[in-house]
Amino acid sequence: MRYDAPTVRPASPGEKADPEKNAWYSVSVKRIIGLSIFNTFGIHHFDGLPVLAFPVPTGIEATTATYSFRLEENFQSRSDYKADIRAIKKPAQVLVGGEDELFLPEKFAEVFDQVRSGIPVTIVPGMGHSDMITRPEAIAVVANTFPKS
Repeated sequence: MRYDAPTVRPASPGEKADPEKNAWYSVSVKRIIGLSIFNTFGIHHFDGLPVLAFPVPTGIEATTATYSFRLEENFQSRSDYKADIRAIKKPAQVLVGGEDELFLPEKFAEVFDQVRSGIPVTIVPGMGHSDMITRPEAIAVVANTFPKS
């Protein structure tokens, strides 16, 4: 979801541009600008360079500590998060931690229903943002959400 979607917490780090005030991540703004300029000329050789870094606690290897320019761009939404939802072509399901620190879990169903009904939203109680990919309880919910083939 884009930073301006109703699902983003008003005090979320995505709204703050000053890494000094937001110690949970650091951004290499100059590198992003440089790589963006290269990309306009079709130069993608350096897209694997890191541009975002997160302080991942020791012992949580499942969480990515850095995002390359390529990965960061992949996470970027179009100029309209609603267009992203409309563009979903395959069956989808949204799973969000009930204690997510970045998003407002209770807003997801409302946002998706307004744009495209029929996409189920599951709020996993007691789970934070990173918990959804690191805690066995959340992983079990995710695994059980999808049909076995």
